[in-house]
Amino acid sequence: MAQKRRATVEIDDIYEVVEQIAKTHRRAMAAQMRLFVDEALVMRGVLTPESVQLPPDTIEAMKNYIDKEPFSEDEDEEVRDLCCDFLKRLAAGEKVANGELAALAHLLGVRPEILKRIRDRYLDGEVKNDQSIAAS
Repeated sequence: MAQKRRATVEIDDIYEVVEQIAKTHRRAMAAQMRLFVDEALVMRGVLTPESVQLPPDTIEAMKNYIDKEPFSEDEDEEVRDLCCDFLKRLAAGEKVANGELAALAHLLGVRPEILKRIRDRYLDGEVKNDQSIAAS
């Protein structure tokens, strides 16, 4: 039998939440964390629901996200408007508020920190061809 690979993950700030969810579902903490990782990989499209052993209730709850088209027509228009506004305001040297960046990041499916770094680097005149942004 092949040896299982393990990874150490710091969860100090979410330990109690994960512990409560694990207790609610009568799972060990390690099993709950593995389920979270599997769910995240399915949500990102890296794995298919069939390739991992997700509980039926989890698969049912995820169907809204898995089967959803990226944007409705209204959302698509909203994304275009927010992106254009973001770029126009950056070009004008205006600092776009974090709340607006968070809304745009949500619609684009990226972490808000990425847009914040782009904004801050552009406004600070730093090099825009930074690989750390792409790697985030």
